[in-house]
Amino acid sequence: MNTTKIRSELKEYIDELSLEKLILVADFVQELEAKKNLDSTEELLNIPDFESFFKRIN
Repeated sequence: MNTTKIRSELKEYIDELSLEKLILVADFVQELEAKKNLDSTEELLNIPDFESFFKRIN
């Protein structure tokens, strides 16, 4: 299954959701985004001397 097909199917499902379930889906997607951002931050902090370099340039 390709990305376009998945997005299209998700849009169809979302259009049928009740308000309560739509809120749950929105919360879930926000959590996924927050986790992605946290993972990116952890990856940067695992680079040797990144934190001290970042502090020096700010």
